[in-house]
Formats: sequence, C-alpha cells, structure tokens
Amino acid sequence: MNITKEEPEASGDVFIPEDTTSNLPSRNDLVVKDRGMLLPHGDDPGCYFVERLERWGLPLVHSIFADQVDRKVIITGVRRPTKDYSWHLEKFRCEFYPPGMVPQDATELTGNFSRLITVPTDPMIKDEQKIGVQPQGVFIITCRLPRQLYDVDVFKFNLRRLTDDQPDQPDDQPDQSELAHTNITVCRSLPKKYSTHFLSICTMLKHMDKYVSHWLEYHRLLGVERAYIYDNAQYSTLVTAPGIQQHLHSGFLTIIPWSHSYSEDKTYLETQIASENDCLWRHRHDAKWMIKTDVDEFIQPMNPDMPNSLVDYLKQPFLEGLAGVRLQNWFFCQFDKKMSKKARRRDGGNGMTVFHRNLYSARGPTPINKGRDKSIVRPDRVHYFKIHAIKWGGDVLSFDPQTELRMVHYRGDNPRHPHFVQRLYMRIRVCLNCGKN
Repeated sequence: MNITKEEPEASGDVFIPEDTTSNLPSRNDLVVKDRGMLLPHGDDPGCYFVERLERWGLPLVHSIFADQVDRKVIITGVRRPTKDYSWHLEKFRCEFYPPGMVPQDATELTGNFSRLITVPTDPMIKDEQKIGVQPQGVFIITCRLPRQLYDVDVFKFNLRRLTDDQPDQPDDQPDQSELAHTNITVCRSLPKKYSTHFLSICTMLKHMDKYVSHWLEYHRLLGVERAYIYDNAQYSTLVTAPGIQQHLHSGFLTIIPWSHSYSEDKTYLETQIASENDCLWRHRHDAKWMIKTDVDEFIQPMNPDMPNSLVDYLKQPFLEGLAGVRLQNWFFCQFDKKMSKKARRRDGGNGMTVFHRNLYSARGPTPINKGRDKSIVRPDRVHYFKIHAIKWGGDVLSFDPQTELRMVHYRGDNPRHPHFVQRLYMRIRVCLNCGKN
C-alpha cells in the first residue's frame, strides 16, 4: 500500500505553496453536506462537530481544526486516564486527503487510501491534574500540516491510533487497522486575514438565553472586544434571544454549536473542559487575554482609579510575563433566607437587571484556590485548562478582591441554583456607575 509520507522541512526552507485552492469545494458546501458538522453563528471560519467523536480504543475527540498560523492540526478532547496514567504515550498519525478529495463512502475511502499524506503526531504532554470524583484527563494532539494544505480552508482528515498493545480488545470490536476516526471535515481556525484583539471572553452555557445580553453588554463596556459562547443545548434558541442579533451583526459575538453529550458517570463539566481548551487553542494567535467565566459571573473592578476598564488592569507591566491572573469568587444572592416570601418579592428577585435582583452579598470572598476562582489567561501560554485554573502553562497571579478585581457570582440567577442564599450576608447599594457596589 503506497502512502505518501510528509518529510520534515529543511531548516530555513521557505515554501511557497502552489495554487491548490482553485475549483475546490467551498467551506459552506462541504460542511452542509456533512451531517456530522455544523457552522457557527457569527464571524468565524471554523466548523464544529454535531457530537463528539467516540469509538472503542480511541480518545473522545471534541474538536479538530487547522491552525494555519503554526501550520498544525489541533485535536482536542477529554479522556479518562488509565490506571498507570500512560495513555499519553499512545501513538497516532494524521492522514490527510489531498486538496479537493472528498470521500463519499467507505468504499471510496478505502480506494483512495494510497493517496493519503501521513504525518506522525507530536508527543503529548501528560495531564495528571484530577478533577471530580472520576478523574478525566485533557489531551491535545497536534501534527504538522502538509504543504499541499497550507492555504486550504477545508479538507478531509483521519486520525489513526498506532499503539500495538491491545490485550483487552473485545472480540466484537474492530482490529487495530480500523482504530481510527475517519473522513473528518476540518476547517481553519482563523480567517486568512485576521486582526488581533487584546481581550476576549469565552464560556459554555445551556438554556441561559435570557441572561446573556446583560452579561455581554456589561463586559463589553469593560473592554472585552470579542465573545465566544459554546451553546450546549441540543436545540439552541440563543441566536433568537433578545439583544443577541446586534452582537452577532457587529462581529462582537460568535455562537458555537456544542451540543456534545458527556459520559454516563460524568457531568456537564466534561464538555465544559473540552470547550475551554478548544476556545483557547483556536484563539492562540488573535487574542492576547481571554476571560474564562460563566454567564452568572461578572468581573468587577474595585480600584476607584481604574473603575471601568479591565484593559487597564491587564496592561500593568508586572503581568507581562504571566500566563494568567486568578479572580476570587464573591457570592451575591437575591434575599435573606429568614425573610418571608412576601418580603422577598418586595426586596428583590424581580429587578430588571442581575444587579438589581441580587441585593445581598457574602461578607467576603470564598477562600482562594478552593475550586471557586475563575481566570483571565494568555491563550498562547496555556496548554491545558480546567474550569477554575490553568493545569499546564505559565505562572499565575491572584488579584486582590478588595482593591483590584473580583468575580461577582450571581448564583441565584442560574436556573440550576434558583434558591441559593448566603448564611452570612450584607445588603448592598446598587450603583452601576461606581467602581464599587
């Protein structure tokens, strides 16, 4: 079987690709015909899986895309670590179809196998950081993009496992030669001509439509330039929610379809971890800083000299060498639990904004590094991220929640925690134009 192998480029070799883009199928045509792929809402050249790729003997893959800046293919996902934590040593190879080749079925896939361009994957970094009762490891698999695809917007791709040792393989499972995710549509992560921005925000949500508009507008006023929302709803309605269209049309917001399921013994955190790493790796080159919070969480400046700009905080010289900053969590809620229901209706819960609805706060932040913090990170300096912290990357500094920045958590506005209250609380004065509430 003849398979083209891509040889490493010589040092200093400058390659000018041939015109391989003429008469190729368009991104929209190819993605629309592929029932396993979806296009995002907003200004985004990418394409996304309807569901994660799941097959015996292979890791759960949540996204595959082409980084045309570093000329690599990025494969992201989450996998339960093995007992000896050795799964990162498994060997894979990337198999690329030449420009314009679009296999339609298994027969054509096999028939064209000799024309594939194969590239070994780069070594994986071991993720030993546990999260939850059942540990789950993040993985990033990368491989070099062939020269023929340097300037191609969308192409077909296989990821094949090469590890020989398969002692526990069930009899009804495919043999090793079939251990592959095949015929995958891969799109580029950034436009050919892209602009960089200083601060972006990225989150995953599900059925939180009515809370999104205020959250977006608030952070936009604080200096956020781009927002990426991974919508985990199977039947999303976010694009039609009040106030959303203006953010889409302005280019500020991109909504990514992310209706990926999670394992039976896991929670939604599995898909959230996958979305976070997808967002970080897709935007390593166009975002200097990225906020990682939920839509019931708002970053609040506490320095009266810098009340309305997160950019001013992040441009401080002593942050330049860091991979991220940590924000302490500070809970706010709608009422004192000792109140009668009638008093609660008068005192809050029906305000027009999240700020007016939540008139009580905890007396202090939750302890630092106890699973409640959130982060603002440098995407190009983070390899693995898991919800509350960088798990593999550069150094992190914590902001003082009293005098610098805090992460205000309106948990009672989240449908999953409708009756949330604080045991120790204090009433606040709402002042939307002040540096402090």
